[in-house]
Amino acid sequence: MRGQPFRVKACKHSKYKFLVRSKVTGKWMRRFFRNRADAETFVKLCETELLNKGVEGIEFPSWLRVMAQRENCRLKSYGKTISDAADSYIQHLEANARSIPLDAAVKELIANRRANGASGRYVYDLKLRLGRFCRDFAGRVVADITVVDVDTWLTRLNLAPVTRNTFRRDLSTLFSFALGRKYCVENPVAASRKAKEVSSDIEILTIEQLAILLQSAHQETLPYWALGAFAGLRRAELERLQWKQVDFESNLIEIKARQSKTATRRLVTIQPNLADWLAPYRSATGSVCPTNLRKRLDEDRARAGLDKNWPSN
Repeated sequence: MRGQPFRVKACKHSKYKFLVRSKVTGKWMRRFFRNRADAETFVKLCETELLNKGVEGIEFPSWLRVMAQRENCRLKSYGKTISDAADSYIQHLEANARSIPLDAAVKELIANRRANGASGRYVYDLKLRLGRFCRDFAGRVVADITVVDVDTWLTRLNLAPVTRNTFRRDLSTLFSFALGRKYCVENPVAASRKAKEVSSDIEILTIEQLAILLQSAHQETLPYWALGAFAGLRRAELERLQWKQVDFESNLIEIKARQSKTATRRLVTIQPNLADWLAPYRSATGSVCPTNLRKRLDEDRARAGLDKNWPSN
């Protein structure tokens, strides 16, 4: 290298008497010392560093070198390098920069499901459960949610295993959707703990219990009980059923694909006993189920004396 990259000069500073100046990296560097010996020692160290490691060695401060060595040792036991760590964290930072608030992600998901033909009941339930999650994590962005956040929240719901897993399923739907839109780098629900469901035996009403229930049912809820008992319709199908789908002439009930759990259309035969129970409703229109259905069904069970002995499942 031509010339002397480091020079010691006397100065008139009130505290320091000598100055070392250099312009190795393209910028002037100045360091002050109390005496010439310290200044010349510093110059020798810098010249040795420059000779051994070049300009990069001069620009690389000792505190950063110590940090790099320490963190490299920590990562080595995992088979990773500082570059791996930087790549991972930068990916996280980029995801946070692209991410959006939870409530905004839920709105996008709901709009997407509606556009793709999801049923109104499904969309309502999805919005209800995810809305609860958004309220509890208000102000958070999608990429900021961790596995611990999900596990802790699900546990604090204090719900039955089946219901808890339903919440977990809807959360997984949200984060899978967000992952596809690059609002996060992983789905935290995938690694969360699923509640253990202990299945119980399916129980049924006895003939006597069903007879009492039908006799005790209100006029508006009687079709619900009769269709469930004699046509085998699921609760969700009954709640969506319209009287125009009950064809008394052909003795068939049409379950549309969007109303069915399996998303397939099917026809259910009206058996003679069901036809007798439904005869008074031949001219009925609109929805088969009345408003406030759950409350009315509870009242029917209470009148039949089955509210405390209602069969499981």
